[in-house]
Amino acid sequence: NSKTNAFTSIVPGKAKSAATIICMGSSEIWMGVGSELGPIDPQIITREDGKTAIFSANTIIRSYNALFEKATKEQGHIEPYLQQLSHYDERAVYDYKVAVDLSSSIAAKYLKSGMMNSLSDEEINKKIAIFIDPDYTKNHGRPIYRDGAKEAGLSIKHNNDILCWDAIYELYVRLNMFVSDVSSKCVESRDVSFCVRAPT
Repeated sequence: NSKTNAFTSIVPGKAKSAATIICMGSSEIWMGVGSELGPIDPQIITREDGKTAIFSANTIIRSYNALFEKATKEQGHIEPYLQQLSHYDERAVYDYKVAVDLSSSIAAKYLKSGMMNSLSDEEINKKIAIFIDPDYTKNHGRPIYRDGAKEAGLSIKHNNDILCWDAIYELYVRLNMFVSDVSSKCVESRDVSFCVRAPT
């Protein structure tokens, strides 16, 4: 980042998924002992028979590929595999692959503009594998704490080295109480402040 658009990410609690990608665009990430980043692999929301389900895009892609491979190797009856494959839309699976690649590409672009500006995209993706490869975290909700983030090459500053950390954490707790309704939002900057609450 240039000096004019550099920013610091402060994570007193959780900054998961897309919020982790935003943190990767900063010049430095402030984290406490309980602060969490998380995997950035895309999640797919589906709705069938009135029920909502969330699957990892990687899980869908891998299950499709595994079924397809079994079907091509089957010497006898392939009908069971064809029946299962009929539940997949090949175009959708391709879109999921694009989404996975896009997530990694955005992360690499942000990191290359700041924290990892001397590395290639390939080197960056290798360093941040814990964020993009489900073989590491197994689950999208699994936390990546500051030590893990630091090992991945992110520029992490510990709360013990931040004089105003106690004030930051108090503000975080107060805001958390203020917008405890998940549908409420509070956004503040140096010049403006606004809050949106869901209608009751």
